[in-house]
Amino acid sequence: MHLVPVGKTMKTRPGSIVATLLVLAVGACGDSVTGVDTATDDLLGTWNITSLAFTPAGGGTATEGLTGTATIAFRADLTYTLTFTEGLVQEIEDGTFSVSGSTLTLTLPGEDPDELTVTALSSTAATLYADDETFDFNDDGTETDATLTVTLQK
Repeated sequence: MHLVPVGKTMKTRPGSIVATLLVLAVGACGDSVTGVDTATDDLLGTWNITSLAFTPAGGGTATEGLTGTATIAFRADLTYTLTFTEGLVQEIEDGTFSVSGSTLTLTLPGEDPDELTVTALSSTAATLYADDETFDFNDDGTETDATLTVTLQK
């Protein structure tokens, strides 16, 4: 799955985590993230992605945010649809998902699975986190180690 601000492109190194949805920001490298055990049923339904932020892994201040609107719909057949909309442009990704403990795994056809840690969860809000991302913060073609935080609301 590719969670990128609309209008930006993101390249990931092999094995990196490309996160999708709910996350608490973690500052400096080396901070530990505590996950919340999650059942598949806890995620079913359509969630608005209210925040999506890439932050330099070393705790820098540059952050890329979500532009436009985004939703993710998790279905009981273990499929999901991620939709990004900005103006008249809409991007849709369909894939499969699974949950084990606090790890949400998202898989697009033909791509390696992406794992996110569920760090907060209620019936109406969730946060996901990934700390093994890369992102080009200044559009110079150089990827920088980054964390990803995604916040969802029903």
